[in-house]
Amino acid sequence: MTVRATDLPSQAPDVLIVGAGPAGTVAAAMLAARGIPALLVDRAAFPRSKVCGCCLSDRAIAALESVDLAACLRDLDPPELRRLRVFDSTGVHAEFAITPGWALSRDAMDAALAREACRRGAMFLDACSARIHADLSVSLTRGGTSTRVRTRAIIAADGIAGSSLQKVDPMAWRVSSAPRIGMSCVLDLADGSRTIQVGPGERAPGVDGSFHGLPGAKAGAERAESRGVIRMGVLREGYAGVTDLASGLCVVAAAIRPEFVRASGGPGEAVAKVLASDEPELARLARSAAWKGAPALTRSRESLECHVGGTSLFVAGDAAGYVEPFTGEGMSWAIDAAIAVVPFVERALITRDVQGSTFLPGAWTAHAKRLFRLRHARCRTLSLALRSPLGVHSTLRVASRVPRVASTLAAAFGRQPTGSRQRISTGAMA
Repeated sequence: MTVRATDLPSQAPDVLIVGAGPAGTVAAAMLAARGIPALLVDRAAFPRSKVCGCCLSDRAIAALESVDLAACLRDLDPPELRRLRVFDSTGVHAEFAITPGWALSRDAMDAALAREACRRGAMFLDACSARIHADLSVSLTRGGTSTRVRTRAIIAADGIAGSSLQKVDPMAWRVSSAPRIGMSCVLDLADGSRTIQVGPGERAPGVDGSFHGLPGAKAGAERAESRGVIRMGVLREGYAGVTDLASGLCVVAAAIRPEFVRASGGPGEAVAKVLASDEPELARLARSAAWKGAPALTRSRESLECHVGGTSLFVAGDAAGYVEPFTGEGMSWAIDAAIAVVPFVERALITRDVQGSTFLPGAWTAHAKRLFRLRHARCRTLSLALRSPLGVHSTLRVASRVPRVASTLAAAFGRQPTGSRQRISTGAMA
């Protein structure tokens, strides 16, 4: 998928954006709308899948609306997500109303945003890898051909698994001491003859051999009532969420301790244990699913920018740092980061000397960390709280008796409750 049938650029663009996820595509579209065409590159061939829960929150939708980008996703007719259900290993569960969001697969969402960026004037090259050097020149490789370019501004937005910043010393990752790893799969619940393959990806640590494809399962009446509901299972070792997409597809995404994955015999078995109490059929299917993994989730960078000569590098989206998300925070952070970084890129383009008084090195780093500090802290706190089975069990039981606790629980997961409609149930006691 390219804006035109060309190879690598013969002339360096003013702005190069590495990574065509939500952060990269939104930044490219915004810059193009302001008359600054950027070159957007992604190492994968589009459309491509990503490890993701595929939940676009109301906050993310509002952010896209603010820059006139929600319409291209609304045209995909995404299913609405209106309820959140949380359950533990004993069968206790709470379900409550949330502000509506959308269920969107990343292959469809990212491709739609990339098309919109191109429509506005950006250039896009997929299947093109980028490596940023210490002097902020960039090596681009596509189809066996390489070139080295120098631009005036770079946005690195290639995610937590991206490799574009490996040669830039100030950008080293700091990984949490007890991280969970991300993993996801797509199940076909509508057509028993189909097998969903999510493509090549980084495998979860400790798993040998290849993952197997999953024959789809017929969607029954029992699945109909789950439409529009985010279902989340919680264990001490991690959690897994289930979201129904369009056309009978279902995505399962999880954040689990790598030791638990190894002890369970693989990602499928580990996720099955998380889902078993409330989603036994999905747990069965998960055991043989084609899983795609991501590296340790919780990580950060000390600096999110670098300025060498006349080139400025800004890091945004997941590539800037990540905390275990729950119900769509990851995409919301990426979109907000893209919107926030564009004015800094514009300032860099009009400032010849980044050491001058009109440009303050370190300003983007300070702004980005201030922007996400509280939101990341909430997810860190929730992640720690979910590691206590007794605490989770007790909270779910109390929520069954105290609606205000259910509302607080919804807000803790980043999904503001709507109205006072709460449907709380309890299962077996531990």
